[in-house]
Amino acid sequence: MRASRPIPEARGTPLPSTRSEPSRFTYRNELGGGPPYQKVPAPADFTRRFAQYKADTDLWVNTTFSPDVPDVELVTSRLYERDTGVATDGVIFADPRGVAALTPPDAALTVPGTDESLSRDELPEFVYWKAYERFDPAGDFRRDVLLGLGEQAFQATIDRGLGGAEAFEDIGAAAAGQHLRFVSFDENETDALARAGTVGDLEQPQGDTVFVTVDNLGGDKLDYWVQRTIEHNWRHRTRDGHLRDDRDAEEQRTRRPAALHRGTPLRLQEHRVRPAPQFRRDLQTRDRRDHLVQSDGEDQGWFPDGEEGNSAIGVEVRVPQGERSRVRVVYELPLEDETYSLTATPQPLARDAALKIDLELPSGWVLSGDAEDEDTSFDLDESMDEELEMRAGRDQRGGISGLWTRLVRFWKEPLF
Repeated sequence: MRASRPIPEARGTPLPSTRSEPSRFTYRNELGGGPPYQKVPAPADFTRRFAQYKADTDLWVNTTFSPDVPDVELVTSRLYERDTGVATDGVIFADPRGVAALTPPDAALTVPGTDESLSRDELPEFVYWKAYERFDPAGDFRRDVLLGLGEQAFQATIDRGLGGAEAFEDIGAAAAGQHLRFVSFDENETDALARAGTVGDLEQPQGDTVFVTVDNLGGDKLDYWVQRTIEHNWRHRTRDGHLRDDRDAEEQRTRRPAALHRGTPLRLQEHRVRPAPQFRRDLQTRDRRDHLVQSDGEDQGWFPDGEEGNSAIGVEVRVPQGERSRVRVVYELPLEDETYSLTATPQPLARDAALKIDLELPSGWVLSGDAEDEDTSFDLDESMDEELEMRAGRDQRGGISGLWTRLVRFWKEPLF
């Protein structure tokens, strides 16, 4: 969070150095808070959905529950001013991968209290789990180490700049994966940031969506070892003009037990790891109908939800160590204007989710956007590190181009 600093009055004394300095990195518990938690005004959608978790109070650990970054920005800026008396003119949201992307490529960060140094590429892994292996998870020193590394990373950026074209590519990739978000209270800056796609505004969907968000409610630090696979299968139902959509979202512990046990010292298991971590999963859809929700093959109780025009299916599951949980959602969507559109949005995670998309298009349809294909079947299997948009509809090309496309499609179709 960027703080507005007053300009010192000139009284015959030298002004402070013009060297820019970030605000001190502060642990959330030092900002204030504690029962009874104090509320601040929040957007209506934010209050309706997340006030039950005290996300609109100075229980800081819950303020980022919403995927709508501008709403979170507004709440956190008001909380920061309430707890510190300092007004803000903008907010930077960054997870460890985002902080690393902002850090100059050749920067060396010293681990406080040690002789060890880290490159920016080594920073996320150290923050996500190595610090818990090195330092007592129950003590304050580990927390001070992480805060100190963050201060060094931001100071290196302020002192030396971002590092040229290569660094801008890394920042762009981090923003595409939602590891970096920039929000400003200045209207002109806001417009520029919105055009750059770095604000993180949760917009009302214009078609089908793949947006699975997970909140770890287990009070542990196991997110780094969670592997997630999201599958989206779409079928066109020609009988009544509706779409049938099967969505599978899988939450899986890694199949390598040694990585979990050896990468996590016994004291970390005692203090931070619970036998069956609990996750709350929201699956965002658009105008769902005739939905079926299952967990591990059994009908699953779920709660309807939504935000900024998005419908959501909320599911709570427990994932025992070394096992997997599989949630399946089936629903129908009306086919509008003989076209189908899909937006797949990543959630910023310690490890990118795997995304699998399987679309079976009707004969004569083509796919455009981030994935272009002229076949009636489209498969995608890749890491979910940026937003994907694709559209499918009837091939409108005519003349020789259209004839050639139809001939190619004819020869590709099986005879039986």
